[in-house]
Amino acid sequence: MNNRLLHTPDGVRDIYGSECRKIMKLREKIHNQLIKYGCSSINTPTIEYYNVYEKKNNSLDSREMYKFFDKDGDILVLRPDYTPAIARCVAKYYKDETIPLKICYEGNTFVNRSDYQGRLKETTQCGAEYIGDASNFADAEMLALVVDSLKAVGLDQFQISIGHALYYEGLVEAAKLSSDQEEKIKSLILNKNFLELEKYIKNLKLEKNLEVLFDGLNSFSFKIEDLNELEKRAVKYDKVYKAIKSLQELYKILQYFDIENIVSFELGMISRHNYYTGMIFTGYTYGSGEPIVKGGRYDKLIRRFGKDTPAIGFTIVIDQVMDALKNQNKYLEESYKTELIVFSSEKIEEAIKVASEWRKEGRNIQTIIKDPDLTKEDYFEYAKKMNISEVKFL
Repeated sequence: MNNRLLHTPDGVRDIYGSECRKIMKLREKIHNQLIKYGCSSINTPTIEYYNVYEKKNNSLDSREMYKFFDKDGDILVLRPDYTPAIARCVAKYYKDETIPLKICYEGNTFVNRSDYQGRLKETTQCGAEYIGDASNFADAEMLALVVDSLKAVGLDQFQISIGHALYYEGLVEAAKLSSDQEEKIKSLILNKNFLELEKYIKNLKLEKNLEVLFDGLNSFSFKIEDLNELEKRAVKYDKVYKAIKSLQELYKILQYFDIENIVSFELGMISRHNYYTGMIFTGYTYGSGEPIVKGGRYDKLIRRFGKDTPAIGFTIVIDQVMDALKNQNKYLEESYKTELIVFSSEKIEEAIKVASEWRKEGRNIQTIIKDPDLTKEDYFEYAKKMNISEVKFL
């Protein structure tokens, strides 16, 4: 037998049984929370045209996408990221809408990165996008929605780290860095090599205030007081100053939502998605080796599809949330209970009648013709394995 016949490719997996039921329940809880905030559901195709994600749309490196051709020779991709797909839909179906709207989605994304060895390349995500509002209120409300969604599934210890795309962009412009220097710094930040980053910044021989602002890239747990101190040094650097002021205003509104204690500031935050233009954030909890939520503001992306409107969004990575819940010994209740009717072949009519009546009552019923070679204990063991709550014999 072909040894690949029963196996899945690297980076993808089968989900079945209790885990599958728990994921369904998890998605349901998050979706219900998104609806509470006024989000409308949308579903985009798993397959998109490559140009939705090509470099000019500030998306992923093409080498990280699963690409193939259709019958007409056009390049298609398995959806690597939801945001450009949502941007395409908004530009197509809400082109003339001027009042802000909220959209939510759930589904899978596919990323083929070389550094994903031993990690999932297909992930399940639930997310939301707030279209048409460029305010700090919109940013704060989306963060509040993230917090409420994570609490809804049972997480009570997590942290949201917030950065701003203009902070890093403004520093690069103020220091007049070459493209090679910028790439070096960006690489050190993405690889979290902060010791080497500190040395590299010192060797740039920057003006004192600018050097201190660059040092801010090293910290991933700034408090509002730290941000206030940096504001004084950023006055002459327009983009950096705007980034700090925006985060300060955001913090004030987060206090109204009573979630300011859950957030910290990470000024060195840089996303692999190049379309972010403002506030960006990630969420962490113990028991998960990767962020459980990622998001940010992308005010220029949708215009590439024909509609000039601001937007902010986030995605909750279901696989990471499941890992965290498991490692924190938190368990989701099963979304349904199933009962089993085991009957002899002589009692088919009775079994059908009983099962039909019970299903009309809203009960979940599985029926099995009894195998004469199996005992009642065998069926009880089967029920336990399949999470069946009760067994009835006819």
